[in-house]
Amino acid sequence: MRRPILLLPLAVLLGGPPARAAEPSAHAAALDAQGAARRRLGDAAGALEAYRQAVRAAPEWAEPRAALGELLLAGGAAAEAAEAFAVAARLSPELAPAWCGLSAAARRAGEAGRAAEAGRRCTALRPDDAGAWRALAEALRDAGDLAGAARAREAELRLLEAGGAPASDVEAARAALAAARAAAEAPGAGAGLEPPPPNAGAVAKLAQGDRAFTAGEYRAALFAYQDAVYLDPGSAPARVKLGRAYLALRYPEQALAQAEQALALDPSSAEARRLAVEAGGAPPAAVPVSAPPAADPAPAGAPTTRP
Repeated sequence: MRRPILLLPLAVLLGGPPARAAEPSAHAAALDAQGAARRRLGDAAGALEAYRQAVRAAPEWAEPRAALGELLLAGGAAAEAAEAFAVAARLSPELAPAWCGLSAAARRAGEAGRAAEAGRRCTALRPDDAGAWRALAEALRDAGDLAGAARAREAELRLLEAGGAPASDVEAARAALAAARAAAEAPGAGAGLEPPPPNAGAVAKLAQGDRAFTAGEYRAALFAYQDAVYLDPGSAPARVKLGRAYLALRYPEQALAQAEQALALDPSSAEARRLAVEAGGAPPAAVPVSAPPAADPAPAGAPTTRP
């Protein structure tokens, strides 16, 4: 299976670099390297101090904050770790360790909803990581989304089987999936719980992308669909639309990556399968045959930018 292509690098290629902080100073980089070296030597206290200094020296640099979060989490400071990861994720939304770490830290701190949302971002950035899907399943279970937990367990098992994992790991995943399905199908499971509403911001971005796509403005559509996936990374239809925009701009590899991620989220998606076939064949025509299906109208007052 091809590795997914992250969204930000292509956005840079198509529309120029996004606004981002200046490169860290040599002093900050040296402190970050010192933290990594002390960590390798098992000097947790020294590594913590070095990373704290790196954060103070370069407050807009996400990586030292994520490393600081990992050390804080390992030391049992879950709430402080969660905040370090959260800041790192805001500074660099494509930094997978920040989202994956935030999910783990928030879950340990008892923030089930926050853990589940961060876990969705984590799996969106690491769709081939069985461990990320396992962690998401546990976070969703804690948050009361038993059906979602079962789907995450299915993704975990598929990846373990496809990757030739040890038989003991595969059997453990099968047992966990069976338990998750039983919990989701138990009488009264989810009783009294309303299904989660669609992400209003993502719906608005999909509608914006559909209008641009229909008008032949494929680059604008691409950016709108990227925003929709950012806001709702677990949406298979949003990934199909993003893949269509990539295909229209003659980026078949990125289109195929989005199709594969959509199929991981919804294996029954005929649109995702069709996109995968088209992206894996000859280069597409400059003008696609048809625009993606129109999104549901955005509710009144829906935000059109990232929160």
